[in-house]
Amino acid sequence: MSTPTENVGSLPRPTQLQEAIQRHDAGEIGTEEPEKTHDDAYRNTITRMGAIVQGIVSAGRLRRLATK
Repeated sequence: MSTPTENVGSLPRPTQLQEAIQRHDAGEIGTEEPEKTHDDAYRNTITRMGAIVQGIVSAGRLRRLATK
C-alpha cells in the first residue's frame, strides 16, 4: 500500500538558476538571463511534477526572487 504525498513548501533552485541570480546581483549580467533561466526552471519543474502525477502540480516558490 502506498501513501499519497504532495510537495509542500519551496523546491530547491537548480544550480544554473542560483548562478544566474548571483551573477545578476553582482552586476555581471542584466535581467534577461535570470528571467530566461527562471522560465526554464519553472517549465522543467512543472513538467517533472506532472510526469509523476502529483495531485497538485506546483513549482512552489521557485520564481520568488531572493532579497538582500
